[in-house]
Amino acid sequence: NNPVRPLGELIAHVEKMFLGPRHKSWLLEKMSFGSYVVRFHENANRNAWICSDQEVVQAYTESELCGFTFTDDSYLALFGLMKQAYDVKNWNCTNPGLPVLFISGAEDPCLGNVRKFSQAVKAMRSAGYLDVKGKLYPGMRHEILNETGKEQVFRDVCVYMKRKGF
Repeated sequence: NNPVRPLGELIAHVEKMFLGPRHKSWLLEKMSFGSYVVRFHENANRNAWICSDQEVVQAYTESELCGFTFTDDSYLALFGLMKQAYDVKNWNCTNPGLPVLFISGAEDPCLGNVRKFSQAVKAMRSAGYLDVKGKLYPGMRHEILNETGKEQVFRDVCVYMKRKGF
């Protein structure tokens, strides 16, 4: 849940109005990802925030399918999803027994911090879900399924799913 989201929405709406829906906003990109890049300044690659494995980061950087700049319309869609995701008062929990597992790299800048991660887990509970767990993976960043040590993540998810009968 990002308190600056409404400002991002305003900027995206204004840019879209004057520059069109397919305009690619360097300002919104800087606001969205700039702090992520700074956090991992030891690496000259602006995508270092996604993974601690430099080979994965390099492959991501070299892929024409990754690292693109969102259009203003894309940012508006993202901001709308962010707003809905944390608007638990308006959720309609139709399956409160559904097990929910939150997993994240402890070094993922999208996480914010451990307190925010815990708040997200609690938000699911307050939305009506009864079986909500969270697990952080130390040393891992955003793409935990591509990290060194990803096998542990896969094992943990498989064990969790078997325990829950999936």
